[in-house]
Amino acid sequence: GFVVQFSVAGVLYMCSLQFQYLLVIKYGWGERRIRNVEKWFHAVPILFGGGTAIAALVLEQYNAANWDCWIAPSPPNCTSSYEVNKGNSDSGLTETDCVRGDNAEFYRWAFFFAPLWASIIFCIVAMVLVYRSVEKTESKSADWNETWRSPPRTTRGDNNRNKSEKRTVIPRVPI
Repeated sequence: GFVVQFSVAGVLYMCSLQFQYLLVIKYGWGERRIRNVEKWFHAVPILFGGGTAIAALVLEQYNAANWDCWIAPSPPNCTSSYEVNKGNSDSGLTETDCVRGDNAEFYRWAFFFAPLWASIIFCIVAMVLVYRSVEKTESKSADWNETWRSPPRTTRGDNNRNKSEKRTVIPRVPI
């Protein structure tokens, strides 16, 4: 269960890479500025993955969860303390009957699914911003290329040569 929970660090690493691409490509950050924040690109995923994995261990959340060991209630159909306090207990319980993994559904969402979906949304938004930035740069480059292209010029006195040999391109240099 610990390793499964720690795997959220991989998803957060993906966000770190996407964030770096965004900073470099769209916002023009140089190597020096990136180096200053690079430690956070590593620290946040590792600390969040490790922190939530350790917290779930301390809170006794790891139990058999269908196909693996992860955050789950034990016994599987027990009533969480959240449900008991909300008054949704059909059996009239006054306290949870979970031996381990109390409020497992909350911890699954807080420790894994919410960060996972937030990461997916962040990466989509970041890549759309990067794509639009690159598209804008390519458009400006194409405009510049068309603006500064010289019309072909012919040299004097070479009327006997074919047209491809007569062309001399004189580049214009913007001042």
